[in-house]
This record gives sequence, structure tokens and C-alpha cells, in this order.
Amino acid sequence: MTVDVEQNGSLSLSKTADKTSVAAAGEEIVYTLTVTNNGNVTIEDVIIVDDKVNVNENVGDLAPGESATVTVTYIVSQADMDAGSIVNVATVSGTDPKGEDTDTEDGVTVDTEKAARLTVTKTVDSPTFTEIGQVLTYTITVKNTGSVSLSNISVVDPLTGFEASIESLAPGEEEVFTTTYTIALKDLENGSVVNTVLATGTDPDGEEVTDEDSVTSEGSSRRIIANDDEFGEFPINFSGVLGNILENDLLEGERPDPNDVDFEFTELDGIVGLNINENGELSLLIPGINEPREYRLKYTLRETVNPTNFDEAFVIFRLLDNEVDLSVEKTSNNIEVFEGDEFDYVITVRNNGGTDAENVVVTDELPNGVSYVSTNFVSTDPGVELSTEVQGNRVIWSIPVLPADAVVTITLRVRADALNGEVPLTITNRVTIVSDGEETNPVDNVDTDVNRVNPFFIPNVITPDGDGKNDTFEIKGLNKFVSNEIVIFNRYGDHVFERKNYENDWNAPGQVAGTYFYVLVGVDAQGRTHEFKGWIQVIK
Repeated sequence: MTVDVEQNGSLSLSKTADKTSVAAAGEEIVYTLTVTNNGNVTIEDVIIVDDKVNVNENVGDLAPGESATVTVTYIVSQADMDAGSIVNVATVSGTDPKGEDTDTEDGVTVDTEKAARLTVTKTVDSPTFTEIGQVLTYTITVKNTGSVSLSNISVVDPLTGFEASIESLAPGEEEVFTTTYTIALKDLENGSVVNTVLATGTDPDGEEVTDEDSVTSEGSSRRIIANDDEFGEFPINFSGVLGNILENDLLEGERPDPNDVDFEFTELDGIVGLNINENGELSLLIPGINEPREYRLKYTLRETVNPTNFDEAFVIFRLLDNEVDLSVEKTSNNIEVFEGDEFDYVITVRNNGGTDAENVVVTDELPNGVSYVSTNFVSTDPGVELSTEVQGNRVIWSIPVLPADAVVTITLRVRADALNGEVPLTITNRVTIVSDGEETNPVDNVDTDVNRVNPFFIPNVITPDGDGKNDTFEIKGLNKFVSNEIVIFNRYGDHVFERKNYENDWNAPGQVAGTYFYVLVGVDAQGRTHEFKGWIQVIK
């Protein structure tokens, strides 16, 4: 008996992936393909085909219930990312004993994490600008920072007028551009330049992707500072340089270079004959035409390359009417003075100013104990005239014109009067100077000399008794002479003592009490000889 058996050739295919999604091109997916003979006959020449992963593999014959597995790795492409998912379908086929084909298929889908992102960045070569015409260079970088390709990308920089197009950018790709901008006056006025760039592209789904970036350059910190200039005082007939207005002004903390700044006087306050040098120097060209007073001249100091950077200040100076600077000095040169001596005061008169002084009067108040003898003078300017007037103890010298820088030396000879007693007399002598001009430095218009008159006294009684009082013939002030000689003789004319350069030490040794006579001859420092005669009473 024959029993027919139904032959059933059946294959099944299972396909799996090791991940359900991917984030970027280049990632790997591991696919596992398993084929199983689910029939009751052997299937021959079982072939697995997967075009996505380039698989076409003959796993041989499979008996009923037998399986075969193929593992393959797939690298994700950018096209896969752009598509949004990776669909992979595999097929399997074989031949049963009856020669009939048996086939089946299976597929698996892996999603892609689709991120469309466009990034634009902008940098500038200088974070600051200082002047009109300065060129700022910008660098623009456009990059695809997403996971899908972008196309039809436009780049626009409105400030510089720059525009560019990019056909497409794959993830990670970038394009770099440069553009420039020239600083204008309005930028210096605004104090900064803000530059914004916009990039726009399209993702695979047709959606627009945009990004923008800005960069700021700050205006100059080269602040200009104009400070008031106090040029001082000048005589009414002054001509020459008053000063430099740039001397105390500042540009970026330092004295401005004349090439970097412009200045303009907006108020001249009535001054005439002013010359303004391009280096900032001010001069008066014509002497004596402006009135004597204070002048305040206003000026504007401006940075040449940045006219909005400016400041204002004043130049201040005074013109003085007949300004003079006289001085007087007086000295007796610390000479040792004795009563009866003639000695000299040296009075030095100077015109320290830049103009002639008119009607100069020098007055000397002679102190008590001193009498006027004579005047002599010399001058560095031979044209100087000097007259002398004595009014009691006051001596007045008049000089009609004392030229600028002239020096007059007056020698005033006086005599030391006799003292009332043996006590030295201090003599304080004061001299003053005035003129018709306005004195700029009155502190040196007065001077004083202090000296003293020492006594010169020849006694006529000595008591050489050894008590230490009046024991010798002591002549007070004998040292006023550089040399001396004395002779003492008795009433008979006999010389009892002779000495050159006597030292006040004669005490009548070996002589009897009585009257004696002397002759003293002294030579002073000027070589003049002085003779004194008299008597001495010796009491023992």
C-alpha cells in the first residue's frame, strides 16, 4: 500500500539591526539575517540577497528545521541621514525536491536623528577704531553643524554690502569669506560699529534654516584734553614768544604731536598782533599796541583724524603797563669799623627786566653815628646818568633811565662818628629803590646792611699797682691799624719806651709816678698814616 506524503518547501527570513536610530553619517549598523527551513523537505541552494548591504550569499542546503545566519555591517551615509530613515529589505530563495523555487523576504527600518543646523560666525581684525578711513576686516565662517545636508545657502552682510551663495554644505563642511568696512565720521560720533551677518539655507525637507552673528568694534579711547594755559605776565612793549598751547594738553595721555591735532582760536579777546604757529606756539609780533590788562583767548583743540574728538581751553596772560623788575643790594663787606674811620658801602642796582626803567630813585637812610663823605659810581651801560642829593642823613641817587639788564654800582663813602663812651655802636643801614614802572618782584627792592662802630680810645691815666685794673697803657681799637709805632718820654724829653706794633702792655716799669707824653703813629689798611699825641698820668 502506498501512502503519499505531501512535500512542503517553506523558508522564513528574519532581519534585525543592533540599533533603532542613528545620529550622524558614518555610524555603523550591524544587521543579522537568519533564514530557517520551516518545511518538511530539504531546500537546496539557499541564497540570501540584501542589496542595501551588498550581500548575495549562498548558505547551501537547509534540512527541515535547520537555520543559517549572516551578519553584516553597514556604514550610514549622508544620503541616509537626509532621507530621515534607513529601510533595509532582504530576500531569501531556494529550490525544493520538486524543483520549485521557494522564496521570502523581510525588512527592518532604522530611523535617523534628523537635525538641520546652520551656524555663522563673524570676527573682526580690530576691536577698536581710532580714525576716519580706518579699514576693519571681517572674517565670516558659515558651517553646517547639523546632521543633514543644507542647500541654497545665502550669506548677507548689510553693513559692508557683502553677499555670497553656497550651493550646498554637508554636515561639518564650512565656507569662509572676508569683507571690509571703512570707518566714517558717523561711526566716530556713535562711538562703535556693530556688524551683523545673516546666513539662510534649506534642509532636505525644504525647511528654512537660519543663523546670525554680530561683532562690535568700539570707538577711539584717544580722548583729547585741552588744559588752560597760564602764560604769566609780560611788559606792555613785549614782543616774542608767549608760550605753547600744546605744552600741557593731552592726546591719549601724552602731549599731542602737532601733526595729529588742529586748533582754532574762537575768541581773541581784542588782542592785536598775535601770531599762531602751527606747532602751537603763540607770539606777540608788535610791541606796545595792546592795552595793559589780562587777556583770555579761547581755543578749540581737535584730533585731525577724528574731528568729533575735541576740547576747549583758554590761554591767559597779562600785559603790564611799564613793567619793571629792579633790585638793590647793599654791603659794607663786613669791614671792621672804628670811630673816626672812613669806610665804603657798595650798593648794586640792577634792572632785571626786559624793558628800560624810568626815573629810578635809590634812597639810602644813613644811621646815627655815620656821616656822608662822597659818592662814586660805575655802570655796565656807559649811557647811564646818576645824580646825588644829600638831605641830612638821607642820600638820594636819581637815574633818569636804567636800561634793561644794566647794572649800576654805587660806592658810598661815610665816616664813623665819635662814640660816646667805649661801647661799640651797631649801625643798620637801609637802602630802597623805586621807579615809575610797575614792579613785578618788589621783594628785592630793599636791602639792609648791619655793621658796628668800634671805639678808638687813648687813656690819659694808668695805675700800675698790680690790682688788674688799669695796670697798663691800653689803647682801645689799636688793632684798627695794620701797623703802629709808639714812643713814650718823660717831662725831660727822655725816651722811656719805644715799640713797633705796640701790644697795650706798657705799665711804666722802673718809672716814678708823674706825667709822661706819647706819640702814636698808625698805618691803616689803605696805607694812610695817622699820628696821635698826648699825655699820660702815671699814678703809683
